[in-house]
Amino acid sequence: MSEEKKKKRGKLIVVEGPDGVGKSTQVEKIMEYLANKPALTLPSVIYKTHEPGSILHPINDILRSLLFKESFSKSLHPDISGLLFFMDHLQHTFSVEELLQKGWWVVSDRWCYSQYAYNEIRPAVSHIATKLYRELEVSTPAKPDLVLCLNTEPEVLRVRLDKRELKREKDVSQKQKAWDENPDFLQKIVDTYNIMFHEYEYSGENWAYLVDPGNKTPDKIFEDLIQPPLLKLMEETSKQ
Repeated sequence: MSEEKKKKRGKLIVVEGPDGVGKSTQVEKIMEYLANKPALTLPSVIYKTHEPGSILHPINDILRSLLFKESFSKSLHPDISGLLFFMDHLQHTFSVEELLQKGWWVVSDRWCYSQYAYNEIRPAVSHIATKLYRELEVSTPAKPDLVLCLNTEPEVLRVRLDKRELKREKDVSQKQKAWDENPDFLQKIVDTYNIMFHEYEYSGENWAYLVDPGNKTPDKIFEDLIQPPLLKLMEETSKQ
């Protein structure tokens, strides 16, 4: 292949939604699905990442450690906390953009949208950070080609999160306190993601809003909800 036939720009797929909706599980299924679709001329490299605390750059892991250390984070002014989360996302966009330029496909568990959603329901909102996120969304070349926004009922989330805490699958102790202090927390986050989807859909962004009824297996969620928009993106890419 000649030099002018450089690799096509990669694609950025983002999986979004509230805690407990099954994002990490579906990211793994997306990775497996993409890896087994060479017929659609996908690149040989498909990369999985996440926010906050991507391993793409050391600063992201440092920031995550600080933000999730309760003795440190609880003393921070909301604007400082918001700015640290923003720094994590900013560096992440730089790192992801480098991969996209190489022609890699990147699948990210969360993007800036999580900060929009959770910032809306925090007791003290960081308007400074929100403004920076909005400005970065416009200026960054690392824009998602597809956002898969998973959502479900608050009761389903609560059951899953309680099971996760019992199994110690993830450290959700800080979030657990927030949920206990604010019984409406999960309902608010579900509603916020719903509103956000309609805002982005109206603006023409490639969002897929996928509602898990709570009684499907992860495999069925992937087959029924995730696979159709993912396959559409892959088919469109193969025609370019």
